[in-house]
Amino acid sequence: MTCSSRATSRVDAQLLPGDVVYIPPVGQLAAVTGSVNTPAIYELKQDTPLTDLLRWAGGLATTAEGRKVTVERIADRRVRKVEELRSTGPGWRASCKTVIW
Repeated sequence: MTCSSRATSRVDAQLLPGDVVYIPPVGQLAAVTGSVNTPAIYELKQDTPLTDLLRWAGGLATTAEGRKVTVERIADRRVRKVEELRSTGPGWRASCKTVIW
């Protein structure tokens, strides 16, 4: 039996008695909010740079100031760390690449 990983309006597979549905656990997550085109919670791949997260979020919205990005991390569900990256020119994108999740 094959199923689509995307939700559709049609039924992809009919479950029968005794079928087992396995949904693998979610990995690390990052929420992207603010002036981006598609704010959402994204599942991270290993060593995901901030530039990938911004791309997944559809890039900056036209209303975005675009001069800074604030990164908040919660370590071990206890400690909150806040980093602010400021745009000072073309080097801003390079600094975003160094922020790894």
